Amino acid sequence: PYAFNTVHNDWINILKRIREMNYVKIIVPGHGEILRNKNYINDMINLLEAADQKIQECFKKGYTRQETAAKIDMEVYRKKFAGTDPAKNWAFENYFLKPRINNYYKEKKNN
Repeated sequence: PYAFNTVHNDWINILKRIREMNYVKIIVPGHGEILRNKNYINDMINLLEAADQKIQECFKKGYTRQETAAKIDMEVYRKKFAGTDPAKNWAFENYFLKPRINNYYKEKKNN
């Protein structure tokens, strides 16, 4: 999951719409293997919703972006998406979690 320039709710809402498309039997993602069921879609929705909930809790407590990154526990999802591969773990942290936090804080600052 890469979250460089994502708009939080849009990504989740789009995935939910794809999940509801009962006629879709094969999904060709931009990265990774062809999907023949919607398990990965569900995993992504769960990941995004969990991250957003944890980020929102930290934001409401007044934590900085750096404090939020240090405090939220995403290990269950990190293991699911990155396993023990060091490169995938680095990517999870730097291409998903930190950008997700940064984008959330930017959106809240602009509102």
